[in-house]
Amino acid sequence: SVFCQDTLVENIDFRRTWASPKDLGHKAAAVNLSDLAAMGAEPWALSASLALPASTTLKDAMAILRAIHRYAEQFGAALVGGDLSATEGPIVLSVSALGKMHGKRVLKRGGARLGDQILVSGTLGGAGAGLLLLEQGLNKPKQLISKQLRPVPQIALGKLLVEMKSVRVCTDISDGLDVDARNLLGSG
Repeated sequence: SVFCQDTLVENIDFRRTWASPKDLGHKAAAVNLSDLAAMGAEPWALSASLALPASTTLKDAMAILRAIHRYAEQFGAALVGGDLSATEGPIVLSVSALGKMHGKRVLKRGGARLGDQILVSGTLGGAGAGLLLLEQGLNKPKQLISKQLRPVPQIALGKLLVEMKSVRVCTDISDGLDVDARNLLGSG
């Protein structure tokens, strides 16, 4: 089994002016599912903890949790628990994910060596472009906005890569290619 956790903080990772409760739940699930994919794991369970200001409606809180639940289900995982708390500050949403491995091999982030090739799936820059558009008050083009608000984890690709002996390290690039490429190197 493998485990990961990500936290989304209002005004750091999202803004309520452009992210709906459904967007927030979707993204919170997706970033964790993406971490599982990068390890080559099959999603099994998610747990979500929310710290919400008093101004948050029950409808919005439930929309966040339903979005996490529904998106996790699309990948065969269940929302199995969590916690709810109040905060005087911004919304804080922390999701943990548990995945199962079909074999002993796990793709790790660090350990690339000089001469290794770095390959990227998909198109780079879409989420960043979507963020710039949202921060400027724009909501088009939809495909870029969607890359920011509703990312799609590469679960099937992760399962394929973990089976390939030539692939030694892997990471998702949710923090950006520059940062995450350095993570591939590990220490030294």
